[in-house]
Amino acid sequence: IDSYSNEVSWIYQGLKGDLERIAFNKALKEGIKLDGLEGLAATQFFTDGYMVEHLVKNIIDWSESDITHTCFVDPACGGGNFLTKAFDYLFNWYSQNTDYTRKEIVERIIKHNIIGYDLDPTLGEIAALSLYIHASQYETPDTRINIFSGVENDKYGYLASKVISTKKSQSS
Repeated sequence: IDSYSNEVSWIYQGLKGDLERIAFNKALKEGIKLDGLEGLAATQFFTDGYMVEHLVKNIIDWSESDITHTCFVDPACGGGNFLTKAFDYLFNWYSQNTDYTRKEIVERIIKHNIIGYDLDPTLGEIAALSLYIHASQYETPDTRINIFSGVENDKYGYLASKVISTKKSQSS
């Protein structure tokens, strides 16, 4: 990814190395089942930039689609790398296909076209910061970034803050 905004997520990836080692030692040497933040630290990974670019570029026919009512949802957004790349494609589409100002485009994308979620509250904050920094390269957004993260005791990942998913359903 060629954006400074994603550097925050890569820094976090490097810093959590100690958490990963501790978690893997508990799981492998002590046989302890990981959950909570330790489980998250051991199972998170970041997608390389070339793969992000390929997937976002090919998810939709950007030249023919009307994306004004399209919402890109990343249900495991991590540091927001997919969302920032989708932001670029969305911005280019709006610039070429509408008469909106740069500010209007940024606000529209943030309000209507991008949503992210991550179980890890720290990564949720990093994704929001990354997307804000990235959008600011075009115009500084006034709108709240649509990145959500797990609520306390949320083990299975629900967006609604009033729903705490501490029990598996019968079908799980």
